[in-house]
Amino acid sequence: MTSPESPLLRELIERYETMARRYVAKWVDDADRAEDVYQGAVQAILESRKGFCSLAHLRNYFFVALRNAAIDELRARGRSPEVSIDGEALARLAVADASGPRDRLLAEEEAERLRARLARLEAAIDRLPPADRDLLRWRFWERKSFREIGERVGAPISTLKSREDRILRQLQKTVGKDEVGA
Repeated sequence: MTSPESPLLRELIERYETMARRYVAKWVDDADRAEDVYQGAVQAILESRKGFCSLAHLRNYFFVALRNAAIDELRARGRSPEVSIDGEALARLAVADASGPRDRLLAEEEAERLRARLARLEAAIDRLPPADRDLLRWRFWERKSFREIGERVGAPISTLKSREDRILRQLQKTVGKDEVGA
């Protein structure tokens, strides 16, 4: 793998590499394929040359890129890419990767922040109208395209895109920008 050019990317990989590899392995049950997916996602980030203003911004982008790469791998193998939010499992991974007392304390704080953000997000989603919850479930958990959803509900793609944008903006206001979207 190419060495990271960005100090933020270097710090991200040092801090989250083990957790990121486990995250991909949970999606892709073949260890060799999971490693390929991880390496490919890191390489894509390096090649994108995007500017990141903070480690948190890069971390969010990194984990979304890993998730998307894993979903692409599952689709290529003809498997269902259904998603479930398991914040507790992610929090446990963060703590398990800590190497010393200081790192463990920081990881536990990060895990608690993650639990709180996910709880706020789940509560905000639960308060949405059923049609909006369905749209989010189809788009983000079942990874359906707008075309597939449009055929299912008889709505134009442009309407679905507008609804999704409105829903995500509403969740951002309710939960906070760092907790929604990617």
